[in-house]
Amino acid sequence: MRQHQSYSLEKLARQMIIFVTVFFIALGLILTCDNQNMPLAAQNIVFPNDAGVIDVTKPPYNAYGDGVHDDTLAIQQAFDDYVNKNRIIYLPNGIYLVSDTLKWGPSNQPNANKQKRTILQGQSTQGVTVKLQDNSPGFGKVTANKRGKKTCKVVIWTGKAPAQRFRNAVRNITINTGRGNRGACGLQFIANNQGTVRDVRIISGDGRGVYGFDLAYTGEIGPEFVKKLYIEGFDYAIYGHQGNSATFEHIEIKNQNIAGIRHNASIFIKDLTSIQSQPGVQAIRNESQAGNITIINAKLEGNAPKLPAIYNQGGLYARNIFTSGYLKGIENAKGNKLKPTLDLSLSLKEFVSHEIFSLFPSPQTSLHLAVEETPEIPWEQNMSKWANPLDYGADADESNSDATAIQAAIDDPAKTVVYFPAGIKFRIDGDIYIRGNIQRIIGTEHAFSKQGIKGRFIFQEGTADTVLFERVMAAYTDVQIVHNASRNLVISSCQSLPITGNGSGKLFIEDHVGIHNYNNPQMKVFGRSLNTETWQINKIGIKNNGAQVWIFGYKTEGVGTQILTSNGGFTELLGGFIYSTTKTAGRQIFTINESHMSIAGLRQSVTSGDSGYQNFVKETRQGQTKYLSHSYGNKIPLYIGYQNN
Repeated sequence: MRQHQSYSLEKLARQMIIFVTVFFIALGLILTCDNQNMPLAAQNIVFPNDAGVIDVTKPPYNAYGDGVHDDTLAIQQAFDDYVNKNRIIYLPNGIYLVSDTLKWGPSNQPNANKQKRTILQGQSTQGVTVKLQDNSPGFGKVTANKRGKKTCKVVIWTGKAPAQRFRNAVRNITINTGRGNRGACGLQFIANNQGTVRDVRIISGDGRGVYGFDLAYTGEIGPEFVKKLYIEGFDYAIYGHQGNSATFEHIEIKNQNIAGIRHNASIFIKDLTSIQSQPGVQAIRNESQAGNITIINAKLEGNAPKLPAIYNQGGLYARNIFTSGYLKGIENAKGNKLKPTLDLSLSLKEFVSHEIFSLFPSPQTSLHLAVEETPEIPWEQNMSKWANPLDYGADADESNSDATAIQAAIDDPAKTVVYFPAGIKFRIDGDIYIRGNIQRIIGTEHAFSKQGIKGRFIFQEGTADTVLFERVMAAYTDVQIVHNASRNLVISSCQSLPITGNGSGKLFIEDHVGIHNYNNPQMKVFGRSLNTETWQINKIGIKNNGAQVWIFGYKTEGVGTQILTSNGGFTELLGGFIYSTTKTAGRQIFTINESHMSIAGLRQSVTSGDSGYQNFVKETRQGQTKYLSHSYGNKIPLYIGYQNN
């Protein structure tokens, strides 16, 4: 580790290198931004100086980011200094040359069970590149393990099983595996309950390499949320074998050598573009009867006129699939009670691998609720508009409530953002109202104090059409959020934050842990990668009391009913993983009471010694109650629980 240098000609030269580097990065950004469909204004993620963000280019790390000097040790030291701290390791725009794997700390104790609550954050996806040196030692060899899986040496590693990797994240960076690194992988990522990869590109410098995004290097991966991921090159773009579940949205993969996606566990994909120019490369392969894939809205272009775009041996629910350059859209392998594929069409409106379940006469299709994209809130560039509750009287020593100070920060008319600096635990007692001019409340991965008593953030009317509440850990607290407004609220990357919806405004939820209660028939809810854990027998994960709820990617754990739809409500679930870990006999996963629900792409996993849920569905229609107690090997590709009207 080099020491902090005084201002000198050497430092001036270094700054000039960085300036030139960033200039060409920005030029490349302008020329290539179409790959990610990301507006440039959304790609300048900066924080106030007192936000507690760890900038690796500043002392004591002093990474260069110039594409010339090796930054491996500097970045690794930052990871080792902030192990399991809910801290952001921040990379300003630049090229960070590395020669070895960057590991979530402690790097000298890979089995320490501490690789969690660590966030790697770049200033912009196109402006920040972590680049592996060409022909790096140790990255040139490809081997295979006992199961035949190719092993690789990875650029970024985030930990391994067991399923305790809470809140890990990688955001707004590009990973480039360089040239001459045949045995390289881009990213090995594990998160559990809540964690995300967002706005990330993984690129092979020469098209070679093993896996771009490796989800098979360890067990117990997920649930995790992956959004806006671009992968170019490698044998496989995404490779998965086992784990809880992973939810993907807005994914583009290009020019793989063997297959685009190979995944044999539970994976849910929305909006996939696969462009394969190499001969014989299929877009998706599920090679296991235990595999469970849900995919909606896909454009699959290939160069394999004798092969299907999607090959499936397990559970599959597919919708709105458009293919070209393949023999047919889907090959549904025989065996395991699979339906043989009859439709050879290259365009498929809806496909189900098994027979459809219903307890009452129902249409043989999912609900097809109208889906809306999660609104993007522009990143505030003017730091004077960011409000720190410490400047409004918060003491943050956990002995007194900080609610009054937080409310004052929200009510300051000159501010649009309220942020909770990392490393400080604010105590939340009583009610805090989200109103006025605030557009974003961000935790910078902050954890609230456990000392708070019945703290609530209550969403009210205000000047912004949509407000974002994000990146907060509320585990082991009483803090919750209540939607009481006619405007829209986005909740993103929050752990253990219960949600109540009373308002008529829309609610968008991503990468979230907590229970839900929706009580307004006018409310529309759009959930992506939700995790409910109901450890008491009388707890319900999601109560939909008359609202319209659309969920893409759902993981559960515990003993209670996971979703109750009543009072004429509508619930559409696309992709679910039910993790049954305790005795649950006599209970059901879903209850439909005089309401409407469809369930697609569901799988239950039962741990050793557990009997699992006795029933998958309890449905009551016109006063008559029926139960669904069986499935296809713990999978339900599609259940229909609604009438035509």
